[in-house]
Amino acid sequence: MRKLTMAVLAAGVAAAAQAEVWYVPGWNRTTETNGLAYTSCTNVFKNAKCAFWGWDGDRGWSTSAANADVAAKRLADEIAATNAVFRSKLVLVGHSLGGRVVARTLAELSRRDLKVEQGIMLAPAIPMNDADVVKMGLGCVRPAIVVVN
Repeated sequence: MRKLTMAVLAAGVAAAAQAEVWYVPGWNRTTETNGLAYTSCTNVFKNAKCAFWGWDGDRGWSTSAANADVAAKRLADEIAATNAVFRSKLVLVGHSLGGRVVARTLAELSRRDLKVEQGIMLAPAIPMNDADVVKMGLGCVRPAIVVVN
């Protein structure tokens, strides 16, 4: 799975050569800026500026899932406050509940008629029949990538 995940991430590298990559961690990892997934992200996107985007997900599962939905609105607001040139180079990468944050953020951006370069979700903790999954692809220029196991 790790090799496949890195291959999928590498597929986005060409577009992200001069990009800004925001990594959104999953459940119980929301303060680990030195965690394996974030380190892998910085290794894959070597020529990009990688940033860790933390949120309140170090709680019980149900509370963290609800907090992920709130965090998505906050992330969408933060992205909406940037200029179009910045957004055109922004890649969002999220794992697990962080993938849920990314999916909901992309859907919210699409409702605001805004787009980022790309969204990459690794095993996102969101049902594939969720309405935001359908909308998330409209929140990015390049196809959203979803890796599930």
